[in-house]
Amino acid sequence: MKSKATPLATSIATATGAIFALQSHADAAIVYSGGQNLTITLKGTGYNSAILQQNMGLDIQILRNTTGSGQTFGRAILGFYGNHGGLLKTGGITSRGGAALRKLAAGAQISAALLNNAFPGAFLVQFYQGKKVGVSWASGQAGFAAFEQANGDLGWVRLEWTSNDGTGFPNTLTALDWAYNNVPGQSIQAGQTSSVPEPGATALLALAGAGAAFLRRRKAGLKS
Repeated sequence: MKSKATPLATSIATATGAIFALQSHADAAIVYSGGQNLTITLKGTGYNSAILQQNMGLDIQILRNTTGSGQTFGRAILGFYGNHGGLLKTGGITSRGGAALRKLAAGAQISAALLNNAFPGAFLVQFYQGKKVGVSWASGQAGFAAFEQANGDLGWVRLEWTSNDGTGFPNTLTALDWAYNNVPGQSIQAGQTSSVPEPGATALLALAGAGAAFLRRRKAGLKS
């Protein structure tokens, strides 16, 4: 006669399977760029940009132009080529008609719900005739921007812009590093660089260990 699995044994097997599933999921999840310090610099008027990572299509830009009336404006921008993704923006629109990029602190949770109605491109700062007309980040202060790729992968990029050429307009923009979760729709924390056990994994591991010890003792008792 085949022996029936006890409820405890079944629970242990379930817990153990869940642990392996969690670990397998976590090990494959976070893709981190490592320290990059990708900086673009603009001198005088014009335009410069760089793609952070080809498969992401995430683009950082500096733009400084002079209009026909001699009025100068400058912008530091993060965006996606061809609108193939979205960025977390602040609630409002800047006075020059663009969306401001929201600045997150380290550890902020980036989820699909947070990125609902995300914007394909947003400004860290806008200047017009030497005055800030739209700004979400201060010069020289790094922060995290949240993004969602077209395939649903969620991620962050740590950025810093400066105005250090005496004009008052942004002239450098640096992407320090970035990361994303390669499981579409799965959350990531701003600044997270590696996978971590999901909530409950530690408790499941403890349950499995205790249950396995109990079964060994029970089996030994049956043999004696």
